[in-house]
Amino acid sequence: MKRKLSKQGPSLFAIGLGCASLGGSFYGLDGSIQGYGPMKEDSALNIVKTALEQGINFLNCADIFGGGEAEKRIGKVIATGDYDVYIGTSFGLIFDTNTATIKSIIDHPDYVREATIASLKRFGLSHLDLIQLQVPKLHESLIHEIFDSCNDLVQEGLISGFGWVTNDFNLASSVPHVKNPNFLGIQYTYNLVDRQLKMKEYLDSIEKGHIINGVLKNGILTGKYLNSYRPDNNHVISRFNFENEEYKRYFNFLRLIKPLIEDADYSLTEFAIGWLLQTHTTAIPIIGAKSVDQIHLNLSVIDKGLPNSKLINEIESIYFENIN
Repeated sequence: MKRKLSKQGPSLFAIGLGCASLGGSFYGLDGSIQGYGPMKEDSALNIVKTALEQGINFLNCADIFGGGEAEKRIGKVIATGDYDVYIGTSFGLIFDTNTATIKSIIDHPDYVREATIASLKRFGLSHLDLIQLQVPKLHESLIHEIFDSCNDLVQEGLISGFGWVTNDFNLASSVPHVKNPNFLGIQYTYNLVDRQLKMKEYLDSIEKGHIINGVLKNGILTGKYLNSYRPDNNHVISRFNFENEEYKRYFNFLRLIKPLIEDADYSLTEFAIGWLLQTHTTAIPIIGAKSVDQIHLNLSVIDKGLPNSKLINEIESIYFENIN
């Protein structure tokens, strides 16, 4: 199953690998945990190798993951074989590589080149397929300058294209660079319970790529948080308040749809991924993994077959009654 990343972009396997877990923990400006806990190097290498062997050819990373360690580990894998792999990485958070702690955010367009060169070195590459700006809030004038710098790197042959990690539709639709031929797409959140519909419609209208994060909505769409289980404090999800009204609605929705999904022989994880692939046909979801087994689970719905329209319509009716 293939998906095209924008009108100008490459054809990629329909599911990409999110690489946030591969480098181990990293930390915010306030010292808060931002990662998914420790990750041994051998485990990370096995996850990447398995993903590539299973046909995944889009690895979506960020320089901050593990303070650069995730990029290094990916580099070690791709150096060992003749892999046809598309590498994307995000930048914009300035960090201490020794402590994997964010120190500040990008405040000058010159940093784009500095971050790109550093990522290339960690990957062991001379060229990157995609770089993405990943900072929640920046002044629009600085965003323009950053994307000008990205475009310069395309002209120099250091990257093939650039993109943006943002859920801010109003800002994204106001920045002219999004329509630049070298701008390949936006990475944003879209899943069974949390849908950025305006962003989806806008990107479709200008034929740009949809790189989808948050596919399993902080893990709740796996079903494992429907009981009392919660992750420990070295996991970023421990920071979320699952007792607030938003999450209570999500959990209620999942309890209502779980019997229908299980009767159709899907797990919640399989259905959440299959629903996205079936209803958002221009999306390339990027899904992380902390084990090889998770890679196989994330891909299993493709082998099993995507959910049919009857099941999806039943689930959508429950969604609109209880969430939307």
